[in-house]
Amino acid sequence: MSFETPAEILEHEASAAAVRGFIAWRKLTKKPLTERAAVRVATTLRDITGAGGDADEALDLAQEHGWQTIKADWYWRIKNGNGNQRTIGTIANGRSDRPDPALEQIARLAGIGRASGHGGD
Repeated sequence: MSFETPAEILEHEASAAAVRGFIAWRKLTKKPLTERAAVRVATTLRDITGAGGDADEALDLAQEHGWQTIKADWYWRIKNGNGNQRTIGTIANGRSDRPDPALEQIARLAGIGRASGHGGD
């Protein structure tokens, strides 16, 4: 039976440089990455890339935001520009769906959230 290190597990999904940075971040925060946690993070990275995202960017965002891990919905919220704002729209199957135009207009008028997917707004 062969075992992989956390770095080797993550390198199936992301670049060696991004993995080294993430693992260093975990060590710096005194939360070293275990093999089991690496498998879970790798699964999330696979989900992100399968939906058109970038695994390296996801690991970088985790560090930038001080997260111990990465979740697909966190990645997409930041990627879509809703990181620290209220999300306006609907949620389907754990992913943000195209926002309701009426809710987006209300949000713009109220100064909350941000319009997305409407080019030129």
